[in-house]
Amino acid sequence: MRNKFISKFLSTLLLIITLISCQKEPVNNPIAPIDRVTIRVASINPGITELLLLHSHKNLNIVGRSEWCDYPKEAKKIPIISNLKPNYEKLLEMKPDIILYDKMLHSITDIQKLHQLNFKTIGVSSNDYQQFEQDLLTIEKETLGNFKAKKYLSHIYSSLEKFKLNDEKKIRVCIFSELPTMGNNYIAGKNTFLGKMIAELGAELVGPNSNQFELTSLEYLLTKDIDTILVATKQPIKYIKDTLNILPAVKNNCIHKIDPDLLLRLGGRIPDLIIEIADKLKS
Repeated sequence: MRNKFISKFLSTLLLIITLISCQKEPVNNPIAPIDRVTIRVASINPGITELLLLHSHKNLNIVGRSEWCDYPKEAKKIPIISNLKPNYEKLLEMKPDIILYDKMLHSITDIQKLHQLNFKTIGVSSNDYQQFEQDLLTIEKETLGNFKAKKYLSHIYSSLEKFKLNDEKKIRVCIFSELPTMGNNYIAGKNTFLGKMIAELGAELVGPNSNQFELTSLEYLLTKDIDTILVATKQPIKYIKDTLNILPAVKNNCIHKIDPDLLLRLGGRIPDLIIEIADKLKS
């Protein structure tokens, strides 16, 4: 499969992600393979819960979710078995065949505890687009094909190809994880999933050489020739217009709000996100 490929984590989780990102990545728990038709899955990753509900066969039964797994609307009917940490007692009651988690969000201690309880786990990368692809293929394999990873990835690839920009001069893009405020300005790194997506669309991301959102200063941004600003918010963006008013993006009214769930959550609507970003880059 081609390598061409391109985080809603709530903004309050950004600090947690930054603090634990340097930990050694937990290894998936290699217990006996599943030999039943119906697969019972607990997903404590909002993006993956969304993916499973939108792109899985009916034989895949989602028995538990995290507090933030809220899309599509069917997700809200699934029992909550995790907030910032898994609820081990509820998981023992539900006995899922597989637990899916986010590698950047959940700590080694949490995952080791799940392994000690003999749960099979699969971690999903939310910051590395190539690893994300491999993780989805692993889920497809471990769920006996009930999750249609290959079909979904093919849809993403075709969307990137179809909506790629043809501009000779690359548009310079900056992505905020939330509406910036004084001292709270997180922008996407070039090696994030979104950074790679922007590159695949033929634009250039303005940001640090990082695989996560990083805190930056407005003074730094004012030194960059930013053509387009994308913000994960539904709120008014007057603050950006007032503080970054010398940037081309502000002068040309190229500041765009995108639903935080769509922009930051690697879920089942990535092709929709590609279309929306491409449309805003062309405007």
